[in-house]
Amino acid sequence: MEINSAIEQEMQNLYSVSMNPERSEQANMSPAAAVRAWEQSIEPLRDQGIRLGSPAIASTKEGLNWMQKFLQELVGSANCIEWSTIRIG
Repeated sequence: MEINSAIEQEMQNLYSVSMNPERSEQANMSPAAAVRAWEQSIEPLRDQGIRLGSPAIASTKEGLNWMQKFLQELVGSANCIEWSTIRIG
């Protein structure tokens, strides 16, 4: 029982941005726009103890290129992600 409650508690502290930002039929955001949105809306959640995962991208060449640019822009700021999210399928 202790393991399950520990997992539940940890899951409450996780957050991932699921928006498929590189897809025109979904969020359709440039990496630079996503970093600005991250800094404004997502990064402040860290102060509440929430661990932050990356925007969810498709597992395509377009998605991987988008993520590379996003991470390059994010590294230039004081922000970071704790894990990368990739949508498969």
